[in-house]
Amino acid sequence: MQLVVLAMVIGVVVAVAWVVAPRYLRALRAELDRSAELEEFARERGLAYERLDLTYPSTVAARFPFELFSRGLDQRCENLLRGTDGRCEVVAFDFWYSVAASEETPRTRGGVLTAAAGRAVVGRSCAVATFAADCPHLAITREGTVTRALADAGVRDIELESADFNAVFHVAASDRKFASDFLDPRMMQWLLDTGRGWDWEIQRGYILCSGPLLRASRVAGMLDALAGVQERIPRAVFALYGSAA
Repeated sequence: MQLVVLAMVIGVVVAVAWVVAPRYLRALRAELDRSAELEEFARERGLAYERLDLTYPSTVAARFPFELFSRGLDQRCENLLRGTDGRCEVVAFDFWYSVAASEETPRTRGGVLTAAAGRAVVGRSCAVATFAADCPHLAITREGTVTRALADAGVRDIELESADFNAVFHVAASDRKFASDFLDPRMMQWLLDTGRGWDWEIQRGYILCSGPLLRASRVAGMLDALAGVQERIPRAVFALYGSAA
């Protein structure tokens, strides 16, 4: 009897492995291919590339003052790109964080999500640039993206003068005046025309552009969008909040 039970258990394990192993190997191969593509992209753009941030917990995301990087039970950064990308100094990377599977709420959506061992793991593509100012917190997210975390932090929803902009983006800020100063008509129109594919955070002298985990072929678009926002920061922002990042 024991031998029969053991044989059944082994059979189940083999069957599960037969189903799971090919999927795991395909996912691993896809990730390795993506990393190779990102390394080639970095080489073409003159950026430094690192496959992994070997520090634990990750020190790459921790140095930036963004709400996104405070999420999760643990965090890691992969596929780091650093350097001057044509128009601005950038740090770009895949940001992963995990939460208890029971917390897989809309807040965790908008990224690649997998679940294992009672945890949900979320991946986001991120790029950060600096500018010479010391600003309050501002978040500009696509309308429909859940912003419960921002509400928990006490920041308010802000309606701006452009109805078209309000229909596409959700704006939350700790200082309403700064939101209006940063999102002048020129910036709002550019975000509507070019930047609506991304979520944005501004804090102190940093700009974060983030979105769902990107294919290597789309990273250039994220970096170009980041440079576009940096170049269009209104002069009033520098006049009122100017300070080295």
